[in-house]
Amino acid sequence: YNPTAEYRAFDLTGVKSVTVETSLSSGNARPVTLRIDGKWGEVIATVPTAPTPGKDEFMAFTAELSKPIEGVHDVWVSFNEGVNLMSIKFNK
Repeated sequence: YNPTAEYRAFDLTGVKSVTVETSLSSGNARPVTLRIDGKWGEVIATVPTAPTPGKDEFMAFTAELSKPIEGVHDVWVSFNEGVNLMSIKFNK
């Protein structure tokens, strides 16, 4: 089971990287994956994460976009069970 979140009609023009704040209290590192234009659309970023000291202790992780993306797209964010996602920031 991989939870997903969808952000509709998001302008990605000029975005160079993405930062996620997550917590993961046990287990191995689990990435957060961003896709455009559908749940199984093109992967534009895979953000590596790592376990945190506790489920309520969040850390920020950043990854570059795989290529420049222009215009408005639906963005799908997927992450593994056990990952708590607090925020997503698109960096220009």
